[in-house]
Amino acid sequence: MRDAISADEVSRVAAEGERRKKFFQEAGLDLVAARRRMAGFLGAKDPVLDAGTGGGHAAMALAGLGRRVVSVDQDAAELRKACVYLRLAGCLDRVELRQMDVNRMEFEGGSFENILCVALIHHLSDPGKAFGQMDRVLAGGGRVVLSDFNARGFAVVDQIHAAEGGVHAVSGFGCPDAEAFFGGLNYDLERSDDEFHWVLVMRKPS
Repeated sequence: MRDAISADEVSRVAAEGERRKKFFQEAGLDLVAARRRMAGFLGAKDPVLDAGTGGGHAAMALAGLGRRVVSVDQDAAELRKACVYLRLAGCLDRVELRQMDVNRMEFEGGSFENILCVALIHHLSDPGKAFGQMDRVLAGGGRVVLSDFNARGFAVVDQIHAAEGGVHAVSGFGCPDAEAFFGGLNYDLERSDDEFHWVLVMRKPS
């Protein structure tokens, strides 16, 4: 995902990113800093799988910590935006962006020892498929940090979408669904929530 991106597109995407960043920060939420904290619960082995690129905040946080990242998303437009943000942040060289459905990931089983997945679950109609794929590509003893917005976080996101003339769709799935799925596979589970997110830190049985 390193196709040529025009100067006009870079300018437009950068302006949109700065507008949203300012809105989040005025609400007291620094998306990259929040994800940097979550990354601290991962093990040391690279590359880290970023499941659900979105705006690239998790990939940016990981790369900013010096990690190597493979970041996947099925939405080509979101990947292009993330590419711009990562390039402007000076960390694109540490991130491999791949267009891929998290419900059908193309990696071999056990390919990763660390997975970070943030703000994805509320977009999924059947999170069990994505959870199953994460379990499949995670090596024994590996770690998954899974997170999404809590009610306060969703309130901020809803305000941004409303200000832009849109509606933020939410599937209704969340932490209880993740706890039930991974707990059923005997993962070690620990909660480490912040003000705007629930955060589930998990380790796969060896």
